[in-house]
Amino acid sequence: MERANLFNMPEIITLIGHCLPLWKYSERLGFYDFNPRILLKCTRVNKIWHDALIPMIWYIYNGYVMRSIPKDVIIKNSQYFRVFFYDRCFSGPFLCQNLRALSISWWDSSLLPLVEANAGSLENLIWKGSTSTSPMRTMTLPKLDHGLFMRMAPTLEELQLSHWTIVGPDFVRFLGACKRLQYLSLAAVDWVEPGPINSVLPASPSSPSSSPSATSVPWSTAIPPHIVQNLRDLRLDISVSRDGAFIDLIRSCPNLENFSLYSESAEDARMLVPVLRDSCFSKLRGIEYVTRFSSALDGYDYLTDAEYSEIILSADTITHLKIDIPQLGDAMTRALILQASSLQSLSLRFLRRRDMPMQDAENLCKILKYCIRLRSLSLVFSPHALGQEETLRLFDEPWGCVELEKLELTDVTMVATEHREVRATAGDIAAAVTAAAGEMYYDSELLPHIQQPRYWTWASAAGSTPPDAGAHRAGSRNESVARQRLFEQVRKLGNLTRLTLNHVTYSADGAT
Repeated sequence: MERANLFNMPEIITLIGHCLPLWKYSERLGFYDFNPRILLKCTRVNKIWHDALIPMIWYIYNGYVMRSIPKDVIIKNSQYFRVFFYDRCFSGPFLCQNLRALSISWWDSSLLPLVEANAGSLENLIWKGSTSTSPMRTMTLPKLDHGLFMRMAPTLEELQLSHWTIVGPDFVRFLGACKRLQYLSLAAVDWVEPGPINSVLPASPSSPSSSPSATSVPWSTAIPPHIVQNLRDLRLDISVSRDGAFIDLIRSCPNLENFSLYSESAEDARMLVPVLRDSCFSKLRGIEYVTRFSSALDGYDYLTDAEYSEIILSADTITHLKIDIPQLGDAMTRALILQASSLQSLSLRFLRRRDMPMQDAENLCKILKYCIRLRSLSLVFSPHALGQEETLRLFDEPWGCVELEKLELTDVTMVATEHREVRATAGDIAAAVTAAAGEMYYDSELLPHIQQPRYWTWASAAGSTPPDAGAHRAGSRNESVARQRLFEQVRKLGNLTRLTLNHVTYSADGAT
């Protein structure tokens, strides 16, 4: 028998193809550009190589990156597309029927045949429904085609929708049919109850976001929703607040592990958090609550201290928490301490600006003392909110969170604010730390107590070299003591790999 040539086996050719470059970084564009020149040359070896490599070349279609390719070439090879990014450069027609991922950032009615042809194979769908640039409260949003989405239910694993009118019960019924869906993101959607509006195709907007027929019913009297068994991550970015909106959705997801809420109105949190606690208490592990600026209020709509504590206690065990707050009150502090045995990542952003320094240092000290499992800690203050005395108070007692791997302190009064990007060796970084801290003398033993990496990166904005440490040695005694105590605490963090002080970042892996 004639011995088979391994280099004529499609499996081997495919492995070779994965090692050859298909994308090349473009200095002009600032990102990777489509450059299949090498793979195209390999397709000329013989027919076997051609048939094996052509599907690899056209696996991903990116409309903007591939905008210079002749349209007839794109149409001919569109049968091989599996990942599709659309941005209005070319609307087809396309021959692909087995897409796994589809991203539509700008809806075009001519894409509807593409969505319909691939509804049975999609695993990841990102779809923006409206093309209007009007403010959210005044635009008309298209309505989801429930039948089309039911065809996607068997295969979908991730779904991100924005700028749609969604009929709540219909959508929850669709989610109940999704057996593999694990991630759901809804942004700038109008969540309504069934009304007299007839179902329309996505290409024909018909339901205004403020339609008087889009009435809601109280969640307590709503029909029990279908159960969405596998959904683990839910992100809601609410632009239009309605009584009872999204409540059936949360009730249908008892196995949620991560919940994110972005909203201008505190009423959204007041409405949804009790439902979250009742439905997802045992499984929930991560919570993110981001307060958006409200143009109607010309400011932020805050919750009370007790309501913030209810968010933290809406889950039995919290491991990750990110939350925007005006100040750190006693009730919220107690709630965080109750979660101290499990809390691994904590991000607090203080939004309220103050004429006088904040008075939250005592509660912050309790967090640093009792939350001993923390691996990541981020404290972002409003400019000039944390005064020198309050900063000094943070370092009066030893921290209990000695296993920190990432630490961020932003807009802390004692640290100079500069932005540069410089690469430094482990031996040089101590001088950079000294310069960033201001009035602290060079300490060659400081950095080894943090970690001895191959190299560190120092990020800052004004030049190409670290500033001279001696140029910043003027300051008050309080500033000097605060800086000294900060770095005494940092020395004890043996696992620290990333340190950020007022936008100045030191990273053990070189990424800033």
